[in-house]
Amino acid sequence: MPVFGIGKIHDIYNGRGVQQYVTTKSNTDGMERITAAARERADGLIFCNLVDFDMLYGHRKDVEGFCEDLSKNSTRCWAIFCGCSCETIC
Repeated sequence: MPVFGIGKIHDIYNGRGVQQYVTTKSNTDGMERITAAARERADGLIFCNLVDFDMLYGHRKDVEGFCEDLSKNSTRCWAIFCGCSCETIC
């Protein structure tokens, strides 16, 4: 199965098992890349690390910022999933 990494996935796994990848600058950039990849790829796994959750909120223990960004991006996740069939997600 082809694996497409978004964000720091290639770095986290030292490139193992990741055939193609793009790096991102923010969670917003990552969500845009996920949306584009979901439209462009007929098969395989899209594996994403939304960098801000860790870099901006996790290490700084910014619970409010984490929650706000999670809320904003969870809406975008549902939009992506709603564009997929059940067979695609499962």
